[in-house]
Amino acid sequence: MLETSQDIFYIVLAFSILWFTIFLSWAVFYLAMIFRQTNITIREFRNKLNILDTLLKTIKDKLESSSSHLAFLVEAVREAVRFLSERSAKKQSRRR
Repeated sequence: MLETSQDIFYIVLAFSILWFTIFLSWAVFYLAMIFRQTNITIREFRNKLNILDTLLKTIKDKLESSSSHLAFLVEAVREAVRFLSERSAKKQSRRR
């Protein structure tokens, strides 16, 4: 079976190649898992950024629409204050 030292060399070489192949397969598997986890993390980060972007756009739209309403309300309050001040001035002038 083992007649020469070359036979022992081939057996050791075969086991070395086997262990190297197992190690290489293990390393490729872990590298693939690292890339997969990175991909999942990036996808979740993108989803959170999209949610934040949507939230900021909604807030911006609400502020823009409320600012146009706010200008109308300010004008209405200004007219009401002017009306009340004129009315109060007429009452004071009647009393005198």
